[in-house]
Amino acid sequence: MPFRASFVDREVDRNRHTLWMQEDLAHTVAQAFVQFDTGCKGYLTRHELRVAHVAVLGHAPSQVELDAMLPKRTDGFETGIELPRFCELMDQRLAMQEPDEVTRRSFRAFDAHAKGYISAADFERVMNGIAPHLPRETISLVDLYERIGLQPEASDSEIKKAYRKLSVQYHPDKNKGNAEAEQKFREITEAYEILGDKEKRVIYDSSGIGAVRKMVRRRRRR
Repeated sequence: MPFRASFVDREVDRNRHTLWMQEDLAHTVAQAFVQFDTGCKGYLTRHELRVAHVAVLGHAPSQVELDAMLPKRTDGFETGIELPRFCELMDQRLAMQEPDEVTRRSFRAFDAHAKGYISAADFERVMNGIAPHLPRETISLVDLYERIGLQPEASDSEIKKAYRKLSVQYHPDKNKGNAEAEQKFREITEAYEILGDKEKRVIYDSSGIGAVRKMVRRRRRR
């Protein structure tokens, strides 16, 4: 039975007529939209648009630029921007910049201490500064493979073997009163629940843990 496409792939396919930019860039833009569309509303609020702008272009828009992209409403209702319009705006802005400069600017924005690499803490620091109201799971970078000591190329059998070994090691029955081991056991279990499920693993690999959690919440509401 074929797996369902990931959230990002579905959005790219559904809006392919609007994604006239290069395919890899279109995927990046659509991924940013899905990542920061808190609650899967189908649109980005002004705050979410600001964060997604950073993710794609490497810098936050000025207030004037934000107003031009998504003007405030005067009737008190929330305003939002849908994927086709977001792609159009990002395409226009990317066309005005050299691709290498976009990459360098994005990297500098996150690599605060010029370490030469970007850590999960760097990413969360920048995103918290831009939009502190966003849920932690929206901006958190979680490496489930690292939790169970494997690489993304690991086979299904390797994932199952690693989970069994670690779950025995950190099981609460063997570590009574050890809060750290209990937390580790929960993290290992969550990793296996996602990586051990083929559909969830596809979504996690392409869109991150936030997309998987959104899918699970939607199914529970049905």
